[in-house]
Amino acid sequence: MTAIDRMRASLGAPVDVASLVFFRVAFGAVMLVAVVRYFAYGWIESLFVRPRFFFAYQGLEWIRPWPALGMYLHFAVLGVLALAIVVGFRTRRALLLFAVGFTWVHLTDKAIYLNHYYLVSVLAAVMALLPTGAAGSIDAWRDPRRRAERVPAWVVWVLRVQLALVYFYGGVAKLNADWLLHAQPLR
Repeated sequence: MTAIDRMRASLGAPVDVASLVFFRVAFGAVMLVAVVRYFAYGWIESLFVRPRFFFAYQGLEWIRPWPALGMYLHFAVLGVLALAIVVGFRTRRALLLFAVGFTWVHLTDKAIYLNHYYLVSVLAAVMALLPTGAAGSIDAWRDPRRRAERVPAWVVWVLRVQLALVYFYGGVAKLNADWLLHAQPLR
């Protein structure tokens, strides 16, 4: 058996679905808290309603914040979608719509950029392609054909690799004089 054959067998081997369920629930819960914070701290008003100028991404100038009521509704829908992700209700659809809605918010203004927003968008989109509703979800409860106690190992590795890439490149980005010689970010 060659190394490639062993890797294929390892990635195809069934693993417990529990870590995937935990990741989906934790992701949805963190996103729900994030949306609630936008309401609680008045960030919708201060970041999207009051400003009159937004720094558009090149080629995406057409992505603009909604009028005030629209922004509040947009975040309310994101909150409902995050809750749907937590409970696993129409999981793929909820993840896909959350990815699109969150990415749209992220792209409305360069000034609010956080690298973790990019991570949220990518994780939601990737999770929409994975069997994240196969267990511990309303989807699996309603449709026994979707239930699974095990998933191929590659499904879990897709999320692990995505997280590792973000943090690896975040670490590489810090390999500069400000961090290494002057410890500027720490002062």
